Amino acid sequence: MLLALGRRIPGALAAAATVALIVIVAPRALPDGAPDPAPEGPELRAMAANLYVGSADPDDLRDQVVEGEIDVLSVVELTPEAVAEIRRSDVGELLPHRVVDAQPDASGTGLFSRYPLEQLPAPGERGFDLPTIAARASLPGGTLVDVYSIHPPPPTNATNAATIRRYLEAIPSAAADGPARLLVGDFNATLDNDSLRDLLDRGYVDAADAEGAGLTWTWRQSVHPPVTLDHVVADERVEVLDFGAANLEGSDHRTVQAELRLPGSG
Repeated sequence: MLLALGRRIPGALAAAATVALIVIVAPRALPDGAPDPAPEGPELRAMAANLYVGSADPDDLRDQVVEGEIDVLSVVELTPEAVAEIRRSDVGELLPHRVVDAQPDASGTGLFSRYPLEQLPAPGERGFDLPTIAARASLPGGTLVDVYSIHPPPPTNATNAATIRRYLEAIPSAAADGPARLLVGDFNATLDNDSLRDLLDRGYVDAADAEGAGLTWTWRQSVHPPVTLDHVVADERVEVLDFGAANLEGSDHRTVQAELRLPGSG
């Protein structure tokens, strides 16, 4: 009897763990619906791309920008050579406004936009600790949106994990009025990361999760098990209309795209 009981206990624990996992993860496959009140401003298409220290295929990046009718592109691991390629390509024509901090290593970031950009001060210190690029985009009709290009270091050790928390804590909480805020890039964190969950609890939503695509993986493209590190995060006033991810030739990350409806300018 004791032997049978001993076998039942691990089985019961495993079943309980499975149920708990389903309760936590299953909602990511269900759409959340529109915010209340629903926003009445313009639509905006945002995209995040990790260029793998400039190794990603610029033609593939261009095709995705063109086909997705992207309005704002957040690029990380942006090298000076990659900036030159982007400027020479159709991306440079379609998204002529830019705020970039290109670097020869993985720390380069940039924003490219269809609409005029005004660079904003990034909160806190410069570098991997905090967002290196933040800008305000001015859309036709007077709607403004603040966009942050996100890229903390990978959580390869305890120091980097602490840096991710410091990085995400430095991002201001979402406001109830004023310009909407978008956080777009490689967060090096999944939705199970407590630092990212804490950020979302400060008035933000993950676009994939809101659209019922929260289980969409973004890294790595060819090595399993894949995980979701790349996100489009918006404040709660923004409605997520669509979300998708696609392989990017030459990168170890997939791109992510979100179609959003912003609050009106009034």
